Amino acid sequence: NMKADSFINKMHHDLAIVGFSRKGEAGCSTHALRHLYAHDRFESVAGIRPLVEFPDKEAYHIAATESIMRREDVHNRGEAETKLSELEREGYETVNRELGHSEDRWDITGVYLK
Repeated sequence: NMKADSFINKMHHDLAIVGFSRKGEAGCSTHALRHLYAHDRFESVAGIRPLVEFPDKEAYHIAATESIMRREDVHNRGEAETKLSELEREGYETVNRELGHSEDRWDITGVYLK
């Protein structure tokens, strides 16, 4: 059985071979994988990419509510906004927990998603 430290060192070594580094010298870092995971996981729960991937809050809000209205049994923007709040909360809670952040550290999870 490989110990955690040995696994992490091997992972960094293997990822460096394909261009990932701890510090991101080649434009890719191993920590970027956490960001990618957070984005993908948020989408799998909430059904929309996170705010950080949109040019601004307005573009996110429009895309999110339109997406909800297309795929959910929602018929007006008010209902879509309520549903969006529920889905965002569920997405943030899931990502927060799965990244190992404590319940009171929403600011850290926000760095990944907002």
